[in-house]
Amino acid sequence: MTQFNIDPAKGPDAAAGLADEEFGQLLQILFWELALRTSREQFEQQIRQIAISRVEAEDDIETAKEARELQQFISAVMSDIEQLPEVGEARSEPTTGLYL
Repeated sequence: MTQFNIDPAKGPDAAAGLADEEFGQLLQILFWELALRTSREQFEQQIRQIAISRVEAEDDIETAKEARELQQFISAVMSDIEQLPEVGEARSEPTTGLYL
């Protein structure tokens, strides 16, 4: 069984760390559980409400997507920077006075 790590303290990014496959599994579990706990009519109403909420939140969703993409870009850049070799102190060697 897969364990899902969701941190509600992260607000809209609570499940951002889930891979798409994990998120799909979680969604299937949630739909199944909703179907078990509600009547068919209630289930369908919930799904309709989700679709309506999605349309109503379009601007907020786009803003959140852009912020998440920026955060992922920053994280990737920082990871790349961490992979660079460290440069030690510059050595001062005496010059011979000959330059090519």
